[in-house]
Amino acid sequence: IKLLPKVDETTLIKHYREHLINWNGKEGKSQVPSLGWPAVRNRFSSSVVLILLEGNKQSLSDEILQIKGNTYPERCRQNQIRIKGFNPTYNLMHSSDSAEEALKEAELYFSKKELESFFCGEIG
Repeated sequence: IKLLPKVDETTLIKHYREHLINWNGKEGKSQVPSLGWPAVRNRFSSSVVLILLEGNKQSLSDEILQIKGNTYPERCRQNQIRIKGFNPTYNLMHSSDSAEEALKEAELYFSKKELESFFCGEIG
């Protein structure tokens, strides 16, 4: 667990550039997201709690999806976290869709030393 006072702009660009590449299916696209970017900036302008979890690769992602709920708060069940969100941008929680994505995102927010400590060994 790690608390960041806010996420800096460079990290946000790296994080969402990766998402843009995946969402658009165009590998290597390197533009800063523009649609909704002010909202994304605002969303991460205050404290962020980062949590790394370990478990079975796909089942952990599936279980977290059940806990957090749909991106759209109005599609969430009463017992899901995102039901308290305002809209798809301000939906209270982000999680990685796969173990591979989780490692890429963890490398943006945790130092190599922190990751080595978590994984009990050397990281790439």
